[in-house]
Amino acid sequence: MTENNRLFTDEELEQFTKGHIELALEALEKGDIETAKKWCKRNEETKHWIHDHYVYWVTSLLTHIHNRYGEDASVQALKESYFLPLLDLERTRKKVGMKAYMEAWVDGILRHHSMIPGLKIEEEDDKFIVTFGHCGSGGFLIDQGAYDGTFGFARIKNARPETWGEKDVPVYCAHCTWVEIWSNMLSGDKAQNIVIAKRKKLPGEACVLHFYKDPSKVPDEFKNRIGMNQYYWHERP
Repeated sequence: MTENNRLFTDEELEQFTKGHIELALEALEKGDIETAKKWCKRNEETKHWIHDHYVYWVTSLLTHIHNRYGEDASVQALKESYFLPLLDLERTRKKVGMKAYMEAWVDGILRHHSMIPGLKIEEEDDKFIVTFGHCGSGGFLIDQGAYDGTFGFARIKNARPETWGEKDVPVYCAHCTWVEIWSNMLSGDKAQNIVIAKRKKLPGEACVLHFYKDPSKVPDEFKNRIGMNQYYWHERP
């Protein structure tokens, strides 16, 4: 290849094989602060792309299932596909305690997925309160109007325990109901330890989660809306 036809140097092509943080650390080791800053900024600018892409992809798949096979099928798909992430987190809570559990949530989820800026975490005697000023998960689809219009994504029309007893819940946001349900199913406690205390419904609104240190302290209103006034999910056949 002639030099006139080259778009990248060999050094630049080698950089493509490394992560932004690795490149930033290499620059720091050389004392090149400005280059390290450049790679850190590039990381911040691009790190959410694949997550946002998958949110659209998963919501498109759930909408296809909902429209082709019905509402029950989309709810079942959510149940079966969101098990493993909650299993790992619940194992952490049971084995090493609530502090490590919250750190796992922060490191694995809350610091990522465009949740910052606007993220606020408070601790009270019985729980942690996590406020998403900007929910980078299902919330940003609401902000973008992705559920509106002729070609909008599906909503679960009927009120059911898997939608907190509410109607017209965006199909992607309904995975948060399964966060609550799976926390009950995996723990064997008499309540879920995670509660979506306030769900984003309109563009610009916040989502608020409560993480209870002791599931027995979860108010009945939160247990009842996912059907635990009738049965505990871990006891359901």
